[in-house]
Amino acid sequence: TYVMFDAGEGNDVLLTTDHPKSMRTIAWARQFEKARVFCYQSGHDDQTFSNPGFRAALGRGIQWVARRI
Repeated sequence: TYVMFDAGEGNDVLLTTDHPKSMRTIAWARQFEKARVFCYQSGHDDQTFSNPGFRAALGRGIQWVARRI
């Protein structure tokens, strides 16, 4: 679980959780001037990295930042 500031105004919330020990928003995106920003606060172990849903969300976030989608 993670505890950081939640996504503020101007961010598009992409993924949330209702885990009682975690911040609510775990992925968000926004446009900042001419740049795209993607934040994905996820796990950092093999259980996370081997999850197809994790890899799909991360891959799409990278593609969005690179303006490929």
